[in-house]
Amino acid sequence: MKKIYLKIMSVALAFAAMVGCDQKEEPFFTATEDDLPRILNTDIPEWINGAPAVLMTIKRDAAFNFEVVVTPADYTTVSWYLDDVKIHEGKTIEQNILAGDYILKIVAVTTKGNETSRTTRLVVQPLDNDPVPGNDVLERLVSPGFEATLGGTNMDKVAKVAVGDKEADAVYADGKVTYTVPEGIADGRYPLTVKDNTGFVYGAGYITVSSSPTVSAAAFTGKSESSVTIGGKNLDKVAAVTINGQACEITEKTLISVTFTTPALNAGEYVMTAVDQSGAAVKFIQGSSLVESAVFTVTPEVVLWEGHHYVSWALGDGDPNKTFSDLAGVSTCWKPGQILRVHLEVKTDDEYHQVQFNTMWWTQLPGTQKADFGTDTVFEITITQEILDLLNAQNGFIICGHGFYVTKVTLE
Repeated sequence: MKKIYLKIMSVALAFAAMVGCDQKEEPFFTATEDDLPRILNTDIPEWINGAPAVLMTIKRDAAFNFEVVVTPADYTTVSWYLDDVKIHEGKTIEQNILAGDYILKIVAVTTKGNETSRTTRLVVQPLDNDPVPGNDVLERLVSPGFEATLGGTNMDKVAKVAVGDKEADAVYADGKVTYTVPEGIADGRYPLTVKDNTGFVYGAGYITVSSSPTVSAAAFTGKSESSVTIGGKNLDKVAAVTINGQACEITEKTLISVTFTTPALNAGEYVMTAVDQSGAAVKFIQGSSLVESAVFTVTPEVVLWEGHHYVSWALGDGDPNKTFSDLAGVSTCWKPGQILRVHLEVKTDDEYHQVQFNTMWWTQLPGTQKADFGTDTVFEITITQEILDLLNAQNGFIICGHGFYVTKVTLE
């Protein structure tokens, strides 16, 4: 009897264990459409530092192949989105993707409308010989109807550039392609693709279409109360420019530039802003970002000499007006990168007006040339190490020529 009892107990325990296992699995196998959906994959990476991590990196000639496990499986639809564009529906995907770095969102929705999702990244790399446009911010910011350029590697293979679903012919030269941005594209962010001569399409990331004024830099240098020209796109729409909160007088505007006069300011760094005709802030390109203010550095300009010194090389040797040599002794102390400005006033009754910048030995300074002029003017000379070496070897700087007065010389 004891043996029979033990056998009965063993069977009972085994049955209880089987029942226990069935009870643990029961919620999974008996899930209904009223249950909340879950994506059960453990191979989708967690976010890193608040950003989606990379799920997979593949070459553009390989299919993106992945499967998600969801519950309740019989009542859940899975949709796949790349950068918010739906590309597939189903629990398994096997699809070729254009080269690019994408945000991949996998969304599971039950028949009752309950939803869950997982967000990650998919990186699709180009092949070695593919055309790969660069990421220059100004090249990726274009305006409808205007010419644009796109640099990168293997760009000689590009025959067409497409902004969204509109394409344009491309012309290659010097490592870049030039194309005209198609008309009729609204402001916004669009996929950018390029085609070769066979019609094969290559992914190129995104491009921004904007009809708003954008300045091509966010740091500028100039003098107090002087004319400054800055470049960019749609700058004919700039309505006002301010530096240190003071309005600048705009003297000229074109599609690609705006010229203004700086206010009276001491040397230093100041905040520069601008607005368009609607009052919206003009954007400045800073690295890979667009910002609403720039830095304007006012440089000091030192007056080295001021007066009214006539110059004519027709005068005899020893005449103080044969040359202008008042700065010969200090010129050897100048530094590379400094800008020398020579203000000249014509002597109207002289037959001609010509200037040349020399050393005391009458050797012409490197990078300068003999120049004729007919109105009062300012000549600029950027000091180089080559100029300094020559000034030191040949006793300093003089101004030669005929038919003018030196009225001021400054150094910035």
